[in-house]
Amino acid sequence: MHRVRTASAAAAAMLLAAGPAWADSGANDHGHDHEHAAVDHFEGKPARDLEQAVANLRAYSKKLESRINGGELSAADMREIHSMSYTLENALARLDQELDHVAENLEAVHLASERQDRATVTEKGRVYVQDVNLLLNGVE
Repeated sequence: MHRVRTASAAAAAMLLAAGPAWADSGANDHGHDHEHAAVDHFEGKPARDLEQAVANLRAYSKKLESRINGGELSAADMREIHSMSYTLENALARLDQELDHVAENLEAVHLASERQDRATVTEKGRVYVQDVNLLLNGVE
């Protein structure tokens, strides 16, 4: 199982390096420390499953990229970026959870291959490949 945690941690680190950092959600402040209380907080779009998390991560990362590469950031741009960050945080939090499942399926394939357990390799391997294809390509 050590191999599973290492793979999951490495995959999560790769994804996190490409996007904004997040903190665990607090009840009222979304887990963020702010210098003052005048900052609005948003719900962000949910990421109920891996597919939705990947779709939101792709779409909102592109929106963020467009904003930050569009020249000087206005107050309206900053407000929109702040709002978008909540959706990105939700997506990354879901990916963190889902990557544990992806790693567990790969570990099941690994162990089953050692035992020559073709049924488990096929079953868990298909789930793993489907999830990885979704992560890498946005398709199942």
